[in-house]
Amino acid sequence: MGGDSHLRKDLQAGHVPMFSIGGVIGPGLFMGSGAVIHAAQEKQLDSKFVKKR
Repeated sequence: MGGDSHLRKDLQAGHVPMFSIGGVIGPGLFMGSGAVIHAAQEKQLDSKFVKKR
């Protein structure tokens, strides 16, 4: 990476709320999907070990 970087390094007022919203939504999706996966695994284990009559 050369020293000829032409990217701006400024943070505008609208960027900070977007970062904070993303910081809340990201972990919420991560935790929510973890709960769904956990529930699905329990149902799968129940169906494997419970004999059908």
